[in-house]
Amino acid sequence: MRRWSGQSVRAVDAREIEHAAMLRSNGSIIAALANGPQDEHCLLLGAGTWNITGTITISKSNVTIRGLGPETKLQLQRGVNAALLVVTGDNVTIENISFLTESGTGVSPEYAISVTGDNCTIRDCTFNGFYRTIIATNNLRMMLANNRFKNSGAGCIDLNNTDYSVVSGNIIETNAAGNEIDLDASCQYNSIFGNVAVGGALYMPSATAHAANNPAATTF
Repeated sequence: MRRWSGQSVRAVDAREIEHAAMLRSNGSIIAALANGPQDEHCLLLGAGTWNITGTITISKSNVTIRGLGPETKLQLQRGVNAALLVVTGDNVTIENISFLTESGTGVSPEYAISVTGDNCTIRDCTFNGFYRTIIATNNLRMMLANNRFKNSGAGCIDLNNTDYSVVSGNIIETNAAGNEIDLDASCQYNSIFGNVAVGGALYMPSATAHAANNPAATTF
């Protein structure tokens, strides 16, 4: 029996964290993410590592999925050539979760999160070992804040026809490609600031994107 928390704005008590920690089988965690929580509710994931064997789609809107930081790990099985999470609902928040791959190298086409829903927030998460990490397409008002990216093979944040979004405070390190934050030419009115690349470059390669976003520069 699954038990969801109440409104995401209220305080979380210890009993809910204990219950969340009971969701330890692949079937339980996949069902919990795909089938709930209900609108305006929060799903709490406790400490543990879950091996994800295929894409999980989050289609509900106005939900929060919250972990315990490094202690909560979603691990994509080796050789799964798809996204671990696909977010199609609006107003979805994902926070304090570690996403990793079984290989940990970023050399195969494995993805962490693909977003098409509007108003998606991904913050305070760690990503390790994905080929391409976060992809957003045809959406509005993304918030990508205070995340950490490691061992990415072909870029960390990829925005395509995404407008009015903020990418701030992210740390990118030990990645194979310089294509760390990539906005295509159709992106407009996005703000990119306060990000740090350790041993790499932050840039968006499209000259058109330079003029339509803030800052309008190749390195930021």
